[in-house]
Order: sequence, then structure tokens, then C-alpha cells
Amino acid sequence: MAERRGPVLLGGYAAKQCARRTHNDWDPTIPAEPWEPSPELQALFDGGIAFEEEVVARLKAILRKRVVDLGDAESKKGRIAGTVEAMSNAIEVILGGQLPDDVNGGRTGKPDLLVRTSRPGERPAYSPGDIKGHRIVKPVASKSLRYSTPRHPADVKQAVGYVEEVAGCFGDFIQLGHYSRMLDSSGFGPDGDGRVGCIIGTDALVDLDASGLVLVWHDLTEPLFTTFSRTQGTRKRSALERYDHEHDFRVSVAKVARQQTGTEADPAPLVIPIGQAECESCPWEAYCGEVLGEDSASLAIQTGRLDVREWLALERLGITTTAELASVDVTDGAWTATYLPDVAHQGRKALARLEQAVIRAGMIEAGEELRRTTAGPLEVPVADIEIDVDIEWDAAGVVYLWGARIRRGQDDGTAAYVPFVSWEVLDEEGEVRLAREFFDWLQGEFKRAAKKKQSLLVFHYSTPETSNLIRLIGEDECADALSHFVDLLAIMRQHFIGAHGLSIKKTAPAMGFEWRDEDPGGLQSQLWLQTAREGDGDEAEQARSRVLAYNEDDVTATAALRDGLRNWQEG
Repeated sequence: MAERRGPVLLGGYAAKQCARRTHNDWDPTIPAEPWEPSPELQALFDGGIAFEEEVVARLKAILRKRVVDLGDAESKKGRIAGTVEAMSNAIEVILGGQLPDDVNGGRTGKPDLLVRTSRPGERPAYSPGDIKGHRIVKPVASKSLRYSTPRHPADVKQAVGYVEEVAGCFGDFIQLGHYSRMLDSSGFGPDGDGRVGCIIGTDALVDLDASGLVLVWHDLTEPLFTTFSRTQGTRKRSALERYDHEHDFRVSVAKVARQQTGTEADPAPLVIPIGQAECESCPWEAYCGEVLGEDSASLAIQTGRLDVREWLALERLGITTTAELASVDVTDGAWTATYLPDVAHQGRKALARLEQAVIRAGMIEAGEELRRTTAGPLEVPVADIEIDVDIEWDAAGVVYLWGARIRRGQDDGTAAYVPFVSWEVLDEEGEVRLAREFFDWLQGEFKRAAKKKQSLLVFHYSTPETSNLIRLIGEDECADALSHFVDLLAIMRQHFIGAHGLSIKKTAPAMGFEWRDEDPGGLQSQLWLQTAREGDGDEAEQARSRVLAYNEDDVTATAALRDGLRNWQEG
């Protein structure tokens, strides 16, 4: 929550978060209720903190006297003073610092690291860096990556065969823009117009540095992000341009929010609550939910979500509830002629996106979870032996469980659950070894089926199982086996629309299947895994049993869904 007294100062996250969150933070008429994230969300936070601590320790070990760590400073004032002193002394890398508040610009912030990009003897100048607990690089043979190593952080090189993630890391760019502007305000930004920043992600790029740790550099002035406005149309803008626009707007939002007194004389808030994916991790979720009401369409439509601009366009036309959205006639040319100019950023997709949202709203109103979108028989492959596969991975993305359910013939009474699991924290070699154990078992089943002249198919839901087999075993070795894999999600997408999406947690219950656990989910299973690994005695054993039961239910759900599709009858 923001400090509602004193000048408006926004942190590095504000410009990439919902603008209504900024309003709520600064509106004195809204009670600042204490908030505790869900255990699953807290586990994600804890994982990010642990990764950051690991990176900081490794940087300190590598840089030694060339680095200063201010993370243990007892106060904001002390961190700022220490950061300014370290920059004035041209320290090469500063960890855990805090830049002086930019009161005129409405900024406050603590970059994870500051890297000196000026040469010895020159005026000390710095560029910001952040540590992120996610991947920030992808392999692309025709592209190149700007990077540096921890030992020489300001020495930027090019690596062919990799490229930085852009669209998926938009928020990271925005944060770097925030700290870059603060460096300029404090007098420690680079000379000239160029501005860069770096990110350290979870990518283990051992071919670029033996430590696997690299700093990926981004040009914050390069036009990378497509934006749209009714007056200027579509154009590419840089991270700094996007940041400046988003930050300045939120400063205005905060200033209007501070003027709220609860009387009719109050200025109208610049933003209204709108349901979006970010709500699930926001301290104001319950408050905004109350303001919107239980029948809010933007809260109800969580799959195929419309974006903020689309919801605002509907709101201007008086469409806010699921019932109102369900009643929209997308074939009404006069109505759509009013709607479409406000959502032109979606281009040719705008009407199709609205149509899908209207269908889902109608399904929600009717209590209908699944709706068939095609006619005729459903073609679901059948085999003499059918194996259902589902994997589980830990918070670091390491696969620790390959679960299989093998059924001979169509008699479900023959089904047996076969797990391949490790409760130890796996390194890369251990992860490959476990995958190999599963794959060897699967190959054995293929050989036995071939010897008996029986057909065998492997069913899964979505692509994690196949992509991880390729990653860990190798594409060439997996090719023959993968030709017998069937993705049931692909079949679902071809024939159905789901009111709340087509995840197996939604589709299998529509076929009559229920998980034994009251709160099943991948994030929850990671919490159980932590207890299974770190707990004692009965506690650890119960957690292990819970993980296995959850995975067994996942593969059983896949079988139930497959059988349900084969027996599907239109109502």
C-alpha cells in the first residue's frame, strides 16, 4: 500500500500494474485492509525472493571488492545515502540500493542492481538492472543477444542463436524505464540520449558463461512495443516512451484519488475497477469485486478475456453485467459501428473476440460449462492399450514426477497407476535420469504391445509432457514414441468452447469426474512437494501421498475425459 501522506511517489511496479490499484492505494476514503496473499501466491513470491538471494550471493562471490551490497540497510534514508555514496565513488556494481526520491517526477524505487557503465576517470554513470525469477531468453538461430557476464558486467557482447524475450517481459522493461528515469533525476544517468538496462533471469546459459549467470541488456529507446490510439493509429514505441506514458497517467490517477473525501464535490476517479488477470494477485481484489458486483461481466469472463480498452468500450454502451453482455447482437451493424472504433487496436479480431465473450456470457447465464461448436461424430482415437500421462514440476520448473495410467482394452477396471517420482531436489542430471526411467518403461510397453500385435496410444492434455520429453531425452530419440501421442486438448479446442476455458480442471468435471482433493491445482501441489521434501515423518509422508493422489487423479481425469468424448451426446 502507498503512503498516503506527503508527495505522490510511485514505485517501479506502478506503471506496469492496473491503474485502479494506484487509485485505491491513494484514495483516503478506501480503508487500507491488511492483506495476506494465498499460500500459492506466497510460494511464488518466496521462490522469487530465494532466486534473488541466490543471484546476489553469486554476484558478491564473483565481484568481491568491486561490489557493494546495501540490502541490509536499516532504513530508506540509510539505503539512499549508501547508494549515492557508492555511485559517487564509482563502485562497479551496487546491489540492494535505493535511488533518491524523484519528487518532481513522482518516483521512488529500489533497483536490484546498478551497473557502472562509465569508464574509470569519467563522471560516474549507471544503468539499472533487475533480477527476475523467470526465463528472459529464447533460442532463435537467426538472432543475437546482447549480454555481459558477472565478472565483466559492463562489457556487453553479442551471442548468436539467442534473443531476449520482449512481449512476455514487457513489465520488466517498464521497471527498467522507471529506474532509468530516476538515475537521470539523481544525476547519475548516462550522457546522451541512449538508455539501457539489464535483467538476470533463470536461464542457465552455461555456453555463454560457466556460471550460467548472464546479464541480458535491453535498449530502452528501441521502438519494440506496438501501441494504438484513435488519433495516431498503430505505431511502435520504446520501453521509455511506454513507461513515461503509463507512469505519468498513474501520477494523475493518484493525485485525483487523494482528493476524494466521500462527498458529491469529489472529482470523478480517472479509472474504474475492471476485472482482469492481475486481480488474482492484487490486495484490492475483494474491494474491487464488491464495487463491481457479483454479476460483473469483466469478473465472470476469465477465459478469452477482453482487455481494459474493450471493457471500457462496452461500459460506454451500457454493457457491464453478464446478462447484458449475453444479450448483445454482434450482427447488429448499427451497434457494432459504435463499438468497433473504440477497439480498433484489436484490428480484424475485434468482432470475433466480442462474439466469443458474448457466447461465454450466455453460457454462464445458462449454467452451461461446455458447448459443442461442431456437428457430427467426435473422432477420438482408440487403441488396444491406452496410457494417460501427466507430469508435475517444482517451483524451479524441474520435472520431479512422471505419472502414467495404463489401461488394457476399454475395461477401466484393468487400469493401473504407475508413477516415476523423486522427492529429492533434482539437478539437471537427476531430472534427465528420472525422465529416462519413465521413457524406458514406456518403450518397454511399446515393445510388448508390438510383440502381441496390439495398438498403443499415449494420451495427454496440452504440451508439457511432449515438450519436456523432447527437452530431456532428445527430439530424435523421442520421435517414434511421440508419433503415438494424442493431445486431447487439441480435440477439445476443435469441437468445444468452455464458459471458463478448456483446462482439464474445467472439462473433466463436465464429463462427471471429480478430484479427490478439495483444492486441486499445480501451484498447490508445489506447496505439498515442499512439505514432502522438508517435512518430518508423518507430515512428509502425508504430503507425498497427497502429491501422488493428485497426479493419479490427473491421469484418471484424462481417461474420463476421453471416454466422455467418445460417449458425447448433444443435449
